[in-house]
Amino acid sequence: MPSLRFAPARRAVLLAALGLGLGLTFGAQAQSTFPSKPIELLVPYQPGGGTDGLARAFADASRKHIDQSIVIVNRPGAGGAIGWQEVINARPDGYKLAVLTVELLTLPHLGLAKFKYDDFQPIAQLNADPAAVTVKADAPWNTIEEFLADAKKKPEQMRIGNSGNGSIWHLAAAALEDKTGTRFNHIPFQGAAPAVLALLGGHIEAVTVSPAEVTTHVQSGKLKTLMVMADKRVKGFEKVPTAKEKGIDLAIGTWRGLGAPKNTPPEVMARLREITAKTAAEPLMHEVMDKQNLGYVYTDGAIFKDTLAKDDVYFKGLIGKLNLKP
Repeated sequence: MPSLRFAPARRAVLLAALGLGLGLTFGAQAQSTFPSKPIELLVPYQPGGGTDGLARAFADASRKHIDQSIVIVNRPGAGGAIGWQEVINARPDGYKLAVLTVELLTLPHLGLAKFKYDDFQPIAQLNADPAAVTVKADAPWNTIEEFLADAKKKPEQMRIGNSGNGSIWHLAAAALEDKTGTRFNHIPFQGAAPAVLALLGGHIEAVTVSPAEVTTHVQSGKLKTLMVMADKRVKGFEKVPTAKEKGIDLAIGTWRGLGAPKNTPPEVMARLREITAKTAAEPLMHEVMDKQNLGYVYTDGAIFKDTLAKDDVYFKGLIGKLNLKP
């Protein structure tokens, strides 16, 4: 019986085909067995803010769709950069993910981070929220006009809290300055929740965080929101006017989504996107987000990637125009 011998070129083709077949098999196995242990979801801010609330709602709603738990890990600092850098540097196996916010784009343009948005693979966008001007309930201002008039009388004395230098809430206040000719004293915190606590304690005069991050305190009568920086009024804050209604051409806010390290395998990304799509459709997810006044917006990984690219250009231009420096 003659031995089976192949020419070098044919042998290379057969080996490549065998390798491709094995790769597809292993890929399918990886997708079907993932996850085989708990997944860490890093929130790059303190507990208690809108980003943290979204992550915890997602973790709870995901239980119906995976056998493993999603563990929330808060890693605040440097406006989000510490948490994101940890995930970027993590093994790209799908077991360490991050909640992405718009600061992923703003920090590098301010020179506060060296990473780029494409150091992540986007899984999906889950939310979008506008900035809002909120003060204490007993503050002397009942309208945004009164607030801005007082700020103009005291340049750089009105203390406005944000979630860190270069954060979207910092940019929102800076953009409001640009549009109205005011000058604020910007006070950074390690997340929106600490900024809101400082406002409650009377240590600052206002915050420019999202409605979601002040909802509880507005409903309890401790805070009041004077204006939202959106194109239309916000659900749950229907009595609060928009900036455009007040003659201020300004709409700015954040989005939140999920991301994995850049080199995460395609089969794992496919599984993560499948889990996320199913979780995002869960009634529990919608109930928690509605309760916290978090704006629900779902887009898949491909559309979210386009949003990142487009917004990166926008915020680069805005930061340059405002001449913001760390």
